[in-house]
Amino acid sequence: MPEVPRVFWWSVGLAALEPATFTALAQVCSNAEFERAERFVFARDRRAYLAAHGLLRHALSAYDPGHGPADWFFVSGAHGRPELDHRLGSALRFNISHCATRVNCVVSTGLDCGIDVEAVGGRAQTALLQQECLAVTEQHWVRSAPSAQQAHRLMRLWTLKEAVAKAVGLGLYLPFAQLAFEAGPVPRLVSRPAGVGPAWWLVQHATAEHVEAMALGLPADRAVNVSRREWPHPPRVSHGDSSLHAQDQF
Repeated sequence: MPEVPRVFWWSVGLAALEPATFTALAQVCSNAEFERAERFVFARDRRAYLAAHGLLRHALSAYDPGHGPADWFFVSGAHGRPELDHRLGSALRFNISHCATRVNCVVSTGLDCGIDVEAVGGRAQTALLQQECLAVTEQHWVRSAPSAQQAHRLMRLWTLKEAVAKAVGLGLYLPFAQLAFEAGPVPRLVSRPAGVGPAWWLVQHATAEHVEAMALGLPADRAVNVSRREWPHPPRVSHGDSSLHAQDQF
């Protein structure tokens, strides 16, 4: 029987983040990360960037305590996807995402993984996003909702697309309109472009304010051990050694 993969999904709400907590995240970032953060025009974006990269470093060390949060080194893979420097000798895979209100990261061992978080109504060009990045069936699904719910449905679809695109390492190079989902209680991939495999383990966490999506390169019926944590508090959802399937929602 195959070993059940373990995945850590970490999340931080930025609005209520105390200064000491932000400092604990930011102080482990590298000089290069601080330099990149300074390129953002708005302070909220600089703060989200540092929180995301600090959270990633803490999450990696929680998975592999042999390295401290400040000890991780990264390189750019194909299409610019960050990966661990091979000299660290680690098989960990990861992905991060942040919006104005929330930061997410996912860490696994040897699994393609992607994560995305978006504020509902947070994208200024939602009409263009809907027209250029959704399949026809997805556009119909968004437009069939009452107007007050359409932005939420759009973000349900967009976060799934982003999570898969980041997991395969293509990012914005992926033809998003060819990557289509049914975003019901159990998200399901229904069509895909070249470069995207058929097997994806998908799960979403949604509130009225934001939508999160995680994609793992595994069949949807595969058992996966997932812990979703609100940093720095104890695990909000911890499945221990039990199995979590894609149909189980957070």
